[in-house]
Amino acid sequence: MIQQKKILQDLGRCFPLMMKKMLQMKQKKILMKIQKILQMLQKKILMKTQKILQIQQKKIQKKTQKMLQMKQKKIQKKILMKSYLPLLKVPIGCFPIPGTCCRQSICSSDRCSRSSH
Repeated sequence: MIQQKKILQDLGRCFPLMMKKMLQMKQKKILMKIQKILQMLQKKILMKTQKILQIQQKKIQKKTQKMLQMKQKKIQKKILMKSYLPLLKVPIGCFPIPGTCCRQSICSSDRCSRSSH
């Protein structure tokens, strides 16, 4: 009887310890699962943010290319205007090349080198 009481007391002492260990093991398993889920979520978030960043970079590149093209066109127009500027200073009807004139029969320009007018 005394031995049975001792055994029951020992079991009574051991049972809470065993329960604690079992609970700790379950907690560890749950924590591991949670960590795996968190890692998966982090990977997904990283992938999505990378995709978003790539899309934004492409948009920015397109915009900058368009801006550069527009600037190039403006520069080309300026260069063309500068190259045609001497032509614009010549009176209407005469070309800057000596001897060439407009289709009019009479040229009123004193710059015209043709003597036939």
